[in-house]
Amino acid sequence: MIRGAAELRAKFLLIGETLPARLIRTIDQQDALLQAHIVRDKLSGQVLHRRSGRLSRSIHSAPARAEGGNVIGKVGTNVIYAPVHEFGATIRAKRAKYLRFKVQGRFVSVKEVTIPKRPFMKPSLEERRPAIAAAIRKTVVQVIHES
Repeated sequence: MIRGAAELRAKFLLIGETLPARLIRTIDQQDALLQAHIVRDKLSGQVLHRRSGRLSRSIHSAPARAEGGNVIGKVGTNVIYAPVHEFGATIRAKRAKYLRFKVQGRFVSVKEVTIPKRPFMKPSLEERRPAIAAAIRKTVVQVIHES
């Protein structure tokens, strides 16, 4: 039980000192789960079929950090073709009149190719959002009760 303004102020200070580090740990855990979900459930046949494994191996998370009043976590990839899959793209011939490639054993020539979007990052985050929010709420409640 809190008695008086001084005790209340002390509790808030303790929460303010403890909460960011605990949230960073929680976000790091949730980022790892999101990363695993993307690789296991999106890049292994549900959205995209694995060919070389390069995109799957490139999915990574950066350590969470406190910035201003926020705790920020990031999961991403540095593979140049990942945005083409996530958002779709139209590829046009630049150095030649046509793009030329093999389809079912035959070469074809076209001026442009439209690749449909096959998002794997955003849907993964949306699917994990309730679990991430629950983990954050749980951490906040634990810190408040422990303080």
